[in-house]
Amino acid sequence: FWYLTVLRTSMRIWFVLLLGSVVSILATTLVKPLKDRIGDFSLKNRSLTVLYLVSLFILLFFSTSVSKLIWYIIPVCPFLAIIVAHFVLSAFEVVAKKLPRLNANSARFLVVFVVSALGLLYLSYVKNLAYVSDDTGDVAELILTKDRVFGTDSILYYDRIEKPLPLFYSDGEIVAVDYEPLVNYIGDASFNEQVIFITKESRYQKLSERFPNIVLGERRGDLVLAYAESEQNLLLERIKLVTDGIDWRQSEGQIEGLPDLKSEFETLTSEYETKLSEL
Repeated sequence: FWYLTVLRTSMRIWFVLLLGSVVSILATTLVKPLKDRIGDFSLKNRSLTVLYLVSLFILLFFSTSVSKLIWYIIPVCPFLAIIVAHFVLSAFEVVAKKLPRLNANSARFLVVFVVSALGLLYLSYVKNLAYVSDDTGDVAELILTKDRVFGTDSILYYDRIEKPLPLFYSDGEIVAVDYEPLVNYIGDASFNEQVIFITKESRYQKLSERFPNIVLGERRGDLVLAYAESEQNLLLERIKLVTDGIDWRQSEGQIEGLPDLKSEFETLTSEYETKLSEL
């Protein structure tokens, strides 16, 4: 159960008290006769049973899920907090019976205050361990930028991103890829196809070195929205540059190099029309 590790990391010292509560309830269940447990099924016991059952259901439900994100398990936290609080209160009542002075309201207040203060101090001490960084905002912004700039008709290839994020934020088709499949998609792209993708900065650098037609769209954190420009658009840009060169020389009356530019223009337009007809 991966989420048990998540709870252990996020709850930290309180996870020990949660284990104590579980051990306590199991010991009580095993030791106390069944008829006594049924007869003592008070409101407090029913409430605790509901808390345990709901917590167990949430853990089992998300543990069986195919995709797992840390924040999925957040709904179980309030129930576990109540369980831990009940265990602490029960432990205090056991000690108070042996030490009558602890039954005084001032003593109870002091214990609650000390426990709360120590808990807050401990939380501030380990906050970097208890709270992991959340980069879903950067991912969401990149996905929304893709739909806004490139439209929803184009495919978004995403690498090293949990599937629920693009499913939720994108209205277009999405495809999960790793590095090598993404390389194949870019290399095998059709004449008029742009390959739009989100990946890590390090992988973007490798792809840029391998494919000169890759263009950076937007960078957020260590994630990058980029695209491999289609061969069609690259060819159109070359044709435009040659056309601008021809127009400039003709307007300036410069004949030198003009025949070569016209020849290049004819070659490029012929290549463009041929590849366009093959689609």
